[in-house]
Parts: sequence; structure tokens; C-alpha cells
Amino acid sequence: MADDSTGTKIDTNALRDDINSKKIDYSKPYDEFVTYEDIISKDILDLMGFTELTDEKRNELHEKIYDSIEVRVAEQILDRLSEDDRNQYDQLLIAEKDQEGYDFLKERGIIPEEILTTEVIIMKLELYEDSKVVREKALKILEEEQKGNQQ
Repeated sequence: MADDSTGTKIDTNALRDDINSKKIDYSKPYDEFVTYEDIISKDILDLMGFTELTDEKRNELHEKIYDSIEVRVAEQILDRLSEDDRNQYDQLLIAEKDQEGYDFLKERGIIPEEILTTEVIIMKLELYEDSKVVREKALKILEEEQKGNQQ
């Protein structure tokens, strides 16, 4: 469970279940600022308010996000495999037999694209929530500074 330090907690397991069981109505607002459709379709850095970054910095941050998502997807896949299947899957990956590895997962009812989509949505929601906390704290600091300057 992610904690954004303001009392709002994201229960990633419950969210993962809601996404997988299609309980989320993506046409509804997520909060007062964005819809679920925004979360899905917009660049996470734009949702977080990082609209004026250089291309180099955007690419660097995107790489870090992609790396985190890759780890999450791998964890989800491995959690769904038995120990024997994990060993077989590892051997396919080591041998760089990507298509065979993909087919191996699908034969076991594991759809990597669904896992990827779910983990991207969760990551974007977590980062969006974190950015809201930072913005709120920054606004409080600015307000306090303004009050101090007026005295």
C-alpha cells in the first residue's frame, strides 16, 4: 500500500483487483482535476505538472518509470507461476526465446499485456497522487512565505 503522507492511501492490491475485474468506470472522474481516461491517455509527467522539462530530462524520467514498471510486471508474472514453471520460464528467458516464453505464459493463462496495462495504471495513479502531495506542500510553503513577507 502506498502512502502519500496526507492520509490518502492507495491499496495497490485492491486497485489491481478492481482493474482486473473491470470494476472501474474509466469515463468517471478520478478526482476533481483528472478523469481515469486522463490517467490512461496522458503522459504521467504532464499529469504530475512537469510540463516544462527538457526532452533529455523527460526521457531520463521516463526511463526510470519504465524500469520500475518492468520490475512490477516481472514480479506479477513470477507470483503467478509455480516454482517449476518459474524455472522453466527463466530458462526460456536466459536462452532469449522470447516468443516461446510469451507462449509459455499464455498457456498458463498469464497475459503479459494485461499485467503491463494494470501496472502502468497503478504506477501512474501512485505518481499522480505523490505529485498532488508535493504541490499541496509547496503551496503551503508559498502561502507561509507570503504571510511572512506581509508582516
